[in-house]
Amino acid sequence: VGFMPLGPQQQNSDIALIVLYALAMLLNVLCIPFEDLLYYSSKRVPSYWTLMPLGSDFEDRLDLWHMLNFVRLAACGLAWLLYWTGAAQYYNHEGSSDRYS
Repeated sequence: VGFMPLGPQQQNSDIALIVLYALAMLLNVLCIPFEDLLYYSSKRVPSYWTLMPLGSDFEDRLDLWHMLNFVRLAACGLAWLLYWTGAAQYYNHEGSSDRYS
């Protein structure tokens, strides 16, 4: 069993993987500043979110952070799924010619 390129089908799959992982990386970079704020706020005052009502600006940023994290998780999940469904095709020799063996 060895690697068996599939031409345009494999190229399209590879492009989709790169786009999905690049999207996840971009979202990761966008989420980091707010994650730092959450981390250091909880280090300074544990359970700070229970002590006072959160401001509307903070709640808006928190909602955006939740949405970006969901999209980041979905992009990674779709890329993982695409990789594993495509990898089965790339390494499957059933029905292929003997010139690759």
